[in-house]
Amino acid sequence: MILPSNNGKRKLSIKNDDPDYDQFLMYQMVKTTTTTIAPTNQFNMNQLSDDKKNLSKNQLFHHYSLPLAIINDQLPWFMPNGTIRPSSSSDNYNNLILWPEQMTTDDDTGMNDRIVNQLMFMPNGYDKNHYYPKGRKPLKKILLAFGKQSWPGLSMGRQRFIDDHCPVDACFIMANKALIDQADAVIFKDRFIWPSKGRPSMKQIWILFLLESPLHTQVFSSLPANVINWTATYRHDSDIVAPYAKFFAYNNNNFKHQTKNYAKGKTKKVAWFVSNCGAKNKRLEYARELSRYIDVDIYGSCGQHKCPRMQANECFDMLNKQYKFYLAFENSNCRDYITEKFFLNGLGENRPDFNIIPIVMGAHPHDYRRSSPPNSYIHVDDFESPLQLAKYLQRLDENDDEYNRYFEWKQQGIFINTYFWCRLCTLLHANDNEQHRKPIDSYENIHHWWTSTKTFINDNNNNDKLQPICMKNTIEHWPIQ
Repeated sequence: MILPSNNGKRKLSIKNDDPDYDQFLMYQMVKTTTTTIAPTNQFNMNQLSDDKKNLSKNQLFHHYSLPLAIINDQLPWFMPNGTIRPSSSSDNYNNLILWPEQMTTDDDTGMNDRIVNQLMFMPNGYDKNHYYPKGRKPLKKILLAFGKQSWPGLSMGRQRFIDDHCPVDACFIMANKALIDQADAVIFKDRFIWPSKGRPSMKQIWILFLLESPLHTQVFSSLPANVINWTATYRHDSDIVAPYAKFFAYNNNNFKHQTKNYAKGKTKKVAWFVSNCGAKNKRLEYARELSRYIDVDIYGSCGQHKCPRMQANECFDMLNKQYKFYLAFENSNCRDYITEKFFLNGLGENRPDFNIIPIVMGAHPHDYRRSSPPNSYIHVDDFESPLQLAKYLQRLDENDDEYNRYFEWKQQGIFINTYFWCRLCTLLHANDNEQHRKPIDSYENIHHWWTSTKTFINDNNNNDKLQPICMKNTIEHWPIQ
């Protein structure tokens, strides 16, 4: 599992019952290189084509999603070298869409990008000088329901918000469960257990934080109605969307055709690091069927190839240099469930020199289109069978020009830090104002929201389509859209 760490990014926490080999390898790689698994937040002008290097950042980011002009080469605060910060006096910021109930479309890009909106929002009249230690207003206190150990490395008190330079930083994190009476919000990570002291006030906001799929989390069917107020999950319809990674695109017009040959020196076809051989979506069976038609090298206890776990860097270097494709298969086929298996193993999120095409299985194709760099992956559901997929991979293997088109996204955007704790603090303050308060203050049936059929998209005739949250296996493809 990936967890927000003390620097607002994500670090790996390996569970004893989560044996995925690729995840362990990433953990070792991160541990030995002290690299954080997170949006890299690195904007390198040298990565742009020559004609783009002469453009100002204002031009590069001219279609930035906020109702705001990027002027004087300035960037928003959450980007590298960003200086533009929200102001409570701006009507533009005050009209931003913050909550899922305010969405009128499933398209969460542009003005509907609630992650960016929350990052650039400041409640009316907010002035950090009016809060502690000035003594005029109390800080918003956030209690970790299961203590500090449930959030490894997270700084307590105000430190997290100060270190992240949050626009709204008048919040305080505490871990002493005896202080629940003082908390404005309680955050339950991975599971829900009733606090021993109960709920001191219905005004206290209870937040359910989940990063695993519904097939691997607690069953919430016995939870009474209206217990959970807010959700913080990877799903795009959560109150606080907490994705494993977020790609932020800048202007992609007029980019030069890819000149680098990413296929050069690669002599092998498909690789996969995996040791969880019993995933419910039958990903291993799919990979073995695929291997009948194209070479698939499976590393770990599910295959015949080995790469020492304690040599993670060497394993990924080998993968990058020798292979053209990587199976970024999730352990669950659930809506929006796209993890580090794709963003890190497949796209090399924090390794700009990592160049391989991920073949994905997991979330609906629509979810990958929403969350991923354009034309950066191949989805198994776009093919009728492993045989048809193998034929397409063979074609790419024989045509370097077609293969290289899958890397043009590297010139078109960056991965950003989504600053979960900053956004949580902002929303706690926003919720004091009726204009910005969450329209529905609690979930009547959190179990149904988390596990049952959901309207995610509309078809071309504007008729709602009900989509299952999770598919049981890969034999039944996601409904086409």
